Amino acid sequence: MESEEPMRANSRSLKFPKAGEPFELSSFLFDPLELVEGEDRPEEWRHTGVVLDTPQVRIFRSHISSVDAITLDKARAEIAGERLVNPEGQWLRAFKHKYPVPPEGDQITICIADPSWIHPDGDEYFPCLDSRSESWDEGVIGTYSLLRPGILWIVEEE
Repeated sequence: MESEEPMRANSRSLKFPKAGEPFELSSFLFDPLELVEGEDRPEEWRHTGVVLDTPQVRIFRSHISSVDAITLDKARAEIAGERLVNPEGQWLRAFKHKYPVPPEGDQITICIADPSWIHPDGDEYFPCLDSRSESWDEGVIGTYSLLRPGILWIVEEE
């Protein structure tokens, strides 16, 4: 899935990182329930994960799953099997802040395999960004979903 063509610089003149290439993020502090404001009954959602409440800087990379049809459970198993770690889902907002303009070309989805967002009906969700021309669509996806190939998972080294 990785293209050899150079990626378009975003509005901050940073090159969008290629799959597997390390990149640094500074934490972006916010209430994780902001990710579900556009969802059904947002006031009834819960967040059960770690909340980033102090400034941090960490190194990440993106990982493309080698499985064609994938569920969150399969993605998490593959990530763990490659000695990678799923960070807190809030790092997705830091990614969006650092890279506010998606790369040109095919639609891409970037996710963090952190199922810490709990729907009022009890289903678990994880955060994702979908490219939309010149911006990102930010939200959550249910862990029960069958995901399309080529998702970029933000991960850390073990």
